Amino acid sequence: MSVLIKTIVILAALASSTLAAPTPAPTTECRESEHFYSCGNGYKGCFAQDPCSLPAISTSCSSSSSAGDTQSTLRQPSMYNVYPGQPFRESGAAGTHLDVTTAAGDVPQQQVAAFRGLPAGARDCTLGWVQADELERDFVVTDNGATTTVQMTGFPPRNESVTAGNLTPYYHVPAVPNTVDFTNWDQTPGAATHIGMPISCAEDVYVRLAIDNTNGLGRVSMGQDAMNGLTLTYTC
Repeated sequence: MSVLIKTIVILAALASSTLAAPTPAPTTECRESEHFYSCGNGYKGCFAQDPCSLPAISTSCSSSSSAGDTQSTLRQPSMYNVYPGQPFRESGAAGTHLDVTTAAGDVPQQQVAAFRGLPAGARDCTLGWVQADELERDFVVTDNGATTTVQMTGFPPRNESVTAGNLTPYYHVPAVPNTVDFTNWDQTPGAATHIGMPISCAEDVYVRLAIDNTNGLGRVSMGQDAMNGLTLTYTC
């Protein structure tokens, strides 16, 4: 076989190989300490704790309202610690425990709650919270439990650490931020559902929480699961 013919054959093989290359699959890479889940209950994405046993959510939404609309509620968001006085201190491992504090003796700590995997077309999103009966919860409020909630415009990419400094481009506090008040609710023996406030729907929703010091120092600590913690409700 001549050199010219060999060259033509090689080029043809390369072109065929290029055309036959498989389409890359959607990324399932997650931050360290998080894992990718695709559950039968509709949860799909990167989570700090297995969400597959949570109540099912709708995954197919229309862009306009109809008589068949249903509401779904995302629970157990991944939580990232943020240290406002230490802008380069890393969050560390993501968890699901809600823990914000300015209490005396504590290092001031804020958090970002990450709700991931909202379906396209989700509407009427609201942020709320729930608590189970006192025997089925891990919930303590010290002094002031008023907590500001600010929806962030984005989140650092996976190759960047979650720090107060890296969150700055996405964190814009309004003149009067929304507030969730946990004060004294840990003393209530029964279960309760707390009506939420409207927020913007997106595939991934990030909300930064901080104790509202205008009401004094305080701390809110709550284990989050199917019956306790922050919730994001949307309509399909």
